[in-house]
Amino acid sequence: LKEDPASRAFFCGHWPGKRNDYEGEAGFKILPEMDFEITALGRCAEPPLMEAALVSVWETQSQECLASALVGPTSRVDGFYAWEPLMEPLLLKKGQEYRLSQRCRANMLDRWCDDYATKEELSGKSWAALASFIGGVCREKSD
Repeated sequence: LKEDPASRAFFCGHWPGKRNDYEGEAGFKILPEMDFEITALGRCAEPPLMEAALVSVWETQSQECLASALVGPTSRVDGFYAWEPLMEPLLLKKGQEYRLSQRCRANMLDRWCDDYATKEELSGKSWAALASFIGGVCREKSD
């Protein structure tokens, strides 16, 4: 019996936030190991969220935003993450690089993680068979 990739969150680890001094998009790059659908987007909610922030999926090469969700204090929480469902599932294709990011603002009430995770942490606290974690990314705010 094969588990449906849409049936659980990609991350389940706890990486508490320490920063709130950046204006722009902060996140990470992934490379899918198979085609799969994203049905919701989320962000760390530990401690509980105090304000909403936009979470987005980007196609790396074109820099096109493919889907976004506003995740905040009223969002559903499972484990360490708050999430919002997407209006329609988003198909990520094997071998195509994507970026997942959170819009950050200086002095926002919720702090976000700007740390790194070891391969061991990622394999134990993410669905590593679904996609490879490539590294962190940022995009400064543009007016």
